[in-house]
Amino acid sequence: MVPGLEDTLGSIVRNVTPPTPLFIQAQAVISSTGNWTRPQNVADFIEVVLVAGGGAGGLWSGGDYFGGGGGAGQYLRRIVNINSIPALGVIPITIGNGGSGVTGNTNGNNGANSAFGTSTNTFYMVAYGGGGGGHGNNNGNNGNGGACGIGADNITGYGSGGGGGSGWQTNWGAGGGGGGAGGPGEHAGMFGNFQNNQYAGRCGGRLTSEGSSAGGAGMGVGDSRQAWNAGNGGAGLNGLAGGGGGGARGMCGNGSCGGGQGRSSTHGDQGRDARPNSGSGGGGSNDNVVSGSGGTGICIITYWQKTT
Repeated sequence: MVPGLEDTLGSIVRNVTPPTPLFIQAQAVISSTGNWTRPQNVADFIEVVLVAGGGAGGLWSGGDYFGGGGGAGQYLRRIVNINSIPALGVIPITIGNGGSGVTGNTNGNNGANSAFGTSTNTFYMVAYGGGGGGHGNNNGNNGNGGACGIGADNITGYGSGGGGGSGWQTNWGAGGGGGGAGGPGEHAGMFGNFQNNQYAGRCGGRLTSEGSSAGGAGMGVGDSRQAWNAGNGGAGLNGLAGGGGGGARGMCGNGSCGGGQGRSSTHGDQGRDARPNSGSGGGGSNDNVVSGSGGTGICIITYWQKTT
């Protein structure tokens, strides 16, 4: 034993500064309208993912035209400062409903907007609802739009556009896919490459912004014996906010990230609803089989809580 070593080590240990408390990451998922209560010992800066409701697919009442898929709700992701909210204070959150499915010769209903906070909060955010798909002989809806709030730098935002219906110059054909947060809806047909006896269909909704994209165009065919594919829904982001698939005489369009599958009159599938809390679009339909509803929105809050 070295003389004095024990006393020296003891002095070092006694004078070591305790470590700074750690911050542990936690998450809250808000799936319906209500309040989020700020926990105690939470850092002022939090991450918010906010998704609006998706649009419904479009519908045609007969068997010779096909509706487009619904567009996804807008997807926003921000780091915001909530230092104005005390521990155990509440922040109101609105979760937008998806557009409801339709019957008759009707465009799909748009999804509703989602919001984080109120317009008086410096972190206020709004995500806008997706556009409904066009009925068999109509353009897809543009998504809702407006200012996205102070927390999103007041950018102008839109929900994704609905896919276009099949008809314009002729009937039959297929509907376009709804737009997604990560990419546009697919055009109907052979990936938009028209061949003999194919004609342009109706346009998809075209207004776009951060977290949204345009709907794909439909296509018409002058021969009822031909069965072409509908457009798939546009890509989403992180498993959310994908476009709905278009309806078709041939292969129906697939939805993305929980988006609804379109109806195929050849195979008898109906337009499918989008997954709840996905913010994705519903599937297009025809023959008066109700179109797919859009998915409700969601809010995901990631925060960092100090350990004691």
